[in-house]
Amino acid sequence: MGAVGDRADRRRRARQLLADPRWHYKHPYFDALGARLAYFSDENSPGVFHIWVWDLVSGERKQVTFGDAQGHCIRCSAPTGRGSSTTPIAGTDEDALPAVVNLQELNLTTGVTRVLTTGEHQYKHPFYIDDNVITFHFEDNMDGSRRLCAMHLKNGEIVQLTDGEDNDKHPYPFADRKASCTSPGHQRSWAKRSKASQTTTTSSSPSCWHR
Repeated sequence: MGAVGDRADRRRRARQLLADPRWHYKHPYFDALGARLAYFSDENSPGVFHIWVWDLVSGERKQVTFGDAQGHCIRCSAPTGRGSSTTPIAGTDEDALPAVVNLQELNLTTGVTRVLTTGEHQYKHPFYIDDNVITFHFEDNMDGSRRLCAMHLKNGEIVQLTDGEDNDKHPYPFADRKASCTSPGHQRSWAKRSKASQTTTTSSSPSCWHR
């Protein structure tokens, strides 16, 4: 086989990075330079997941979120579709019923987290639109309704995108190369669940939030 074929074969072969039968390692996420890897794991906290950052140059692995009753997960998304220096994470209060979920943003370079939301409701499934805006779905723990929202990261302003009548959830924004969150090339898709029939459908529309 020639050189091109050899390179293709190497790309297809997976290289094991972490393995331990005692723990789970999930949702790996590289930074923009490929020098750090974030993931969540229950290492040393069985059944309760926290965020870790692995410096692939020095080999140092560092746990960056904590809590015996607070579990954290990481979203595998970036504004450009490539690695980024930041990523949103969701923290769930394991003792609350219904669940309480709030969002933070993790800086992969420093390992520092920044609180984005607080309260007794559920802020879930965050995705970047661009470097300054994330979308997520908000679930009201008082009545169980869900709606799509967007947050401007510089000032924390939250804007409601849907009214919650259809229990909208799981936003997934998409922009072509020339689009931004203020341009007509930006689209978002999401799932919605009919309260009457309990059926789930998928919708999409141009973004309605502009800065």
